[in-house]
Amino acid sequence: MKKLIISTEAIGSILTECYRLGTGKETGGIFIGNKQVKGVITEAIPSTDFAEREEYTYYQSPEDVEQINIKLRVHQSYGRDFKGYFHWHPSGMKYLSQGDKETCKKILHSPSYAINNCLIMSIITEVKGHEDIPMFSYVVSLDSMDKVVVKEIPVKIMPKSIIEEFVECM
Repeated sequence: MKKLIISTEAIGSILTECYRLGTGKETGGIFIGNKQVKGVITEAIPSTDFAEREEYTYYQSPEDVEQINIKLRVHQSYGRDFKGYFHWHPSGMKYLSQGDKETCKKILHSPSYAINNCLIMSIITEVKGHEDIPMFSYVVSLDSMDKVVVKEIPVKIMPKSIIEEFVECM
């Protein structure tokens, strides 16, 4: 995957979630996109009020996961599925933490995600000198030695209607 395409609507959901609590607590949610097309995100589902958010930790409680899965099942009925996560780092750290990488490894090992060794992870944080949208995106996979491989990927933002029209043509 050479580029990640994200809808303006998903970006709006992501930024709303990340800034609604102020910038002091970590938060996040999941990415949704067409099952058949890698690297295309049309929706973002923020975590619910059941998620545990602290200054340096974010944890999706079982109740949070249950609520998100209800929303995910609706998307799955329309041919969309889970593609990855977004996550706010209030500290300004734009890279995946060791905890983030460990979570990625668990997800990549889990057959229930069915993401074919390709997990999209985006860190949202404010970094001095980065005036664009404060989002840093990565494709995470496992190599043949079962080590986590993280590659930064550029993001293209487009209206959802254009993305959906493009996907229909494929």
